[in-house]
Amino acid sequence: MDIKETKRSIVQAGQNDWIVYRHIRLDKNMPFYIGIGKCKTRHTSTHSRNKEWHRITAKTEWYADILFEGLSQEEAAAKEKEFIKLYGRKSYKSGLLCNITSGGQGGIGTVPTTEQRLTNCLSKENRVPIFINGIQYPSLRAAGGALGYSSKTIKRRYIIGSTHRAHQTPVTFGGVSYPSLNQASIDTGLTIYKLKRYYI
Repeated sequence: MDIKETKRSIVQAGQNDWIVYRHIRLDKNMPFYIGIGKCKTRHTSTHSRNKEWHRITAKTEWYADILFEGLSQEEAAAKEKEFIKLYGRKSYKSGLLCNITSGGQGGIGTVPTTEQRLTNCLSKENRVPIFINGIQYPSLRAAGGALGYSSKTIKRRYIIGSTHRAHQTPVTFGGVSYPSLNQASIDTGLTIYKLKRYYI
């Protein structure tokens, strides 16, 4: 075997060392996370996990179960998506898992391509419709684009709502009564700072 063939064999061997694993909580003996990785210790690692994963593991012991090994990255990603769909995600109230995405994007040492990011962004499964003033928007980002606000402002003004914020005292501005300063800001388009300083 010449040097070129040897290098090719090494590269091919490195391409098939991906694993698919699941994490199982002992208090309920049920899976709560599906993942993939290239690192041999990734399935037992606690690093780069989401908040819900840490919340679960803080109150119960768990163990890692390797479902498949010796896969290519593409094969592992496909299996991850398959099992996430099988168990369902808690964030969509459709299952057991605390996975944030539908799978296929993960893996230590990998960076999603622009195409993968765009596909994930446009995926209907990863978009949660929201209602604002009786109008349905397909996602938080879409609502922000339509209303001319950032996603953070949309969440603060419309989703969190005045009942979960300060400034809940009823106010009158321009002859119109509002249930709260925050609602007056929403309806008039003026910031709370401007309303308090110049008008109220």
